[in-house]
Amino acid sequence: MSSAAACDLTGQRAWVTGGTAGVGLAIARTLLAAGAQVVISGRDAERGRWALQQLANERAELVLGDAAAVARTAGRAVGAGTEDAPARVHGNALDRREARRGS
Repeated sequence: MSSAAACDLTGQRAWVTGGTAGVGLAIARTLLAAGAQVVISGRDAERGRWALQQLANERAELVLGDAAAVARTAGRAVGAGTEDAPARVHGNALDRREARRGS
């Protein structure tokens, strides 16, 4: 039994920052397979559109913006109770540079 099959997330909303590639995209795919509605976010519009095509699921949405804007939007959604399962996935060099600058 897959981990997605063991967990029913039907009716739940999840937000995956960094969800347009790599581990974030894999998490988004797993959450969709478990039945969740998934918002993925990132900074690059082309990569975001590509990720949505890869997910090919009507329960997937895309939010674009810089890291700070996406974090604020995700924080408001989670704080308002509209997101049941936030997942923050970062790890590329640009994110680490922004963190050191305080962005």
